[in-house]
Amino acid sequence: MNQMSSENWGFLTDLEVIFVAIGFFYLTRAYLWNLRTPPGPKRIPIIGNLLDMPKEKECLKFTEWAHKYGNIVYLKIFRQHYFILSNYEDVFELLHKRSRHYSDRPVFPMSGELMGWDVAISLRNYDDSLRSMRRLAHQTFNPELWPLEENEIAKLPKLLLKTPADFEAHIRRTVSSVVLKATYGYSIPDGEEGNDDLMVKLPERGLHEFSIAQAPGAFLVDLIPLLKYVPPWFPGAGFRRKAMEWKLHLQEMMDTPFEFTKSQMNSGDAPPSLVSIHYPKAKSPEEIAILKHTAGSICYSSGGTDTTSAAIITFFAAMTLYPEVQRKAQEELDSLIGLERLPCVADRPSLPYVEAVLKEVLRWVPVVPIGVPHRASQHDIYKGYDIPKGSIIFSNIWAMTRDKKYFPDPDVFRPGRFLSGELPESRVVDPLQTVFGFGRRSCPGQRVAEPSLFLAITMVLLTFNITKAKDPNTGEDITPVIETTPGLVM
Repeated sequence: MNQMSSENWGFLTDLEVIFVAIGFFYLTRAYLWNLRTPPGPKRIPIIGNLLDMPKEKECLKFTEWAHKYGNIVYLKIFRQHYFILSNYEDVFELLHKRSRHYSDRPVFPMSGELMGWDVAISLRNYDDSLRSMRRLAHQTFNPELWPLEENEIAKLPKLLLKTPADFEAHIRRTVSSVVLKATYGYSIPDGEEGNDDLMVKLPERGLHEFSIAQAPGAFLVDLIPLLKYVPPWFPGAGFRRKAMEWKLHLQEMMDTPFEFTKSQMNSGDAPPSLVSIHYPKAKSPEEIAILKHTAGSICYSSGGTDTTSAAIITFFAAMTLYPEVQRKAQEELDSLIGLERLPCVADRPSLPYVEAVLKEVLRWVPVVPIGVPHRASQHDIYKGYDIPKGSIIFSNIWAMTRDKKYFPDPDVFRPGRFLSGELPESRVVDPLQTVFGFGRRSCPGQRVAEPSLFLAITMVLLTFNITKAKDPNTGEDITPVIETTPGLVM
């Protein structure tokens, strides 16, 4: 009996040793793992940083964390790892130099799976279908498009002259006209009625809904993906019903112009466009779907109808607040162009101050203060930190464009900073290298957005003086209020 007890005791002792060893291994592993992650907000057991993720103006909270914890901030929500990068050097190293490992996209359940935006060029993983879509985009957005941009944006001054109070609607209509014609061969009606055209209104609604859905932390389902399986009728599942409604809006936005071009082709009236050229070459339903989703993506998001319009509106605000900048840019335009003609894209290299104004517009209020997040396709180590496979990487563009190391007075609109040679490394701080994304996922619409912004700036400055609006009751000047809005570069 005593012998059996001794054997049992020995057996239990062995088990205890094994359990202690296993426990010690996992505790040590967890301890070392914590040592290998960047600093960040304190995590709550199980849920981690679930309660810390901001639901609006994420760039401001991310920047606050950067000042407190450093330029690389780590969060963990349940088992998902997040890294927030807030300076250009880190973003360039990971998302550009190591783009082979950071070119995938995380698909957030709300915008991607439930609303259907995972078909868009901006949210697809880096695979053969994405490469095909990007090739189509580059074929559409090239210097051959410049005459079309010049003709369409030349209509903006006429619209502004007629009804200046509607300048925001005129800007959106003008920018939309460029990409709609290039992608679908669709011409927006001239005059003010074009502002209410269906092809203009559909993306306004769809992109507004997307920007809300894609904002980090806006919907709990993005942080707890299992919630996507909750039926729409279930109490508290309002996000599911909203996603169903917004998915229909996305489908309408993608289908309506595509079907328009097909009907024009059937009647023999279709002008050359991305869809009319490539639709006859599509040999399968899959190729047709790729073409439709490419057209919708590059027209409404990558083509910059939303972001380019926002940048032009920012330009108007800056000119009212900094009239001395406006005068200097007008003097440069007058000396080169005068009143003989309107500007063209070919004038851009000869207008260095106007180019500096363009860059400062993009830096001062970046229209996409955080870019579309990247996803690590494999485990990596950077600066001694572990970045597990599947980690989500945010690039805090707002913080990069306000880095006092390069911009000592970041809240001041001062184009001269790009001309004086005071910046230590122009490559590092050039907004054209930051606001359009990074590496293999840089925005393919940059090649149409830049010329459109340049043409809008030059044509408006050459034909108008931009001043503050007057309060109709008091007659006093109304000073524009500059705010950030949620946005993502596509």
